[in-house]
Amino acid sequence: MKETRVKIVSDGPQRYREARDYDSIRRRMMLEAELRYEGLMRGASIWRRIWIAVAIRCEVRAKLKEMFPPGSLHLAAR
Repeated sequence: MKETRVKIVSDGPQRYREARDYDSIRRRMMLEAELRYEGLMRGASIWRRIWIAVAIRCEVRAKLKEMFPPGSLHLAAR
């Protein structure tokens, strides 16, 4: 029987993001949020549109932190 070696890796969060396709998840979440706020953006002033864009980014960032926690430990097995 082959022995499995497990260790903590320093680039764990990066490997985890790559494995779960972080970039496409982020783009999809941004698109969904922009579509939800599209009606508000249409008739809003420039300052209101900027504020809505900031709110969208904060919402997406919070969801991504939930899915990809920044302080989590990652194990690599060989």
